[in-house]
Amino acid sequence: MAIFKIMPNLENITKGLSVLSASVPLFARFGKSLTKTAIKSGIIVYAESKGLITGASDALEEILSQKLEPNFPNRTSSSARSSR
Repeated sequence: MAIFKIMPNLENITKGLSVLSASVPLFARFGKSLTKTAIKSGIIVYAESKGLITGASDALEEILSQKLEPNFPNRTSSSARSSR
């Protein structure tokens, strides 16, 4: 017969709790400044990427308009030809 261990090893639990209790003040001390820096960096990256996306969109629009422009016939020149 196999004997199942129902109770967890209390030594491991106490070691984990002592490490956790020692690390919480460290995270509390540095966590606020790290979080603040991460949020500010995220806002800056968002603002810069928004400008880059707008610039890329404008450039793509210009390229497409230049590529598609010769495919459309000029109405003034075609009407001038037909009136001759």
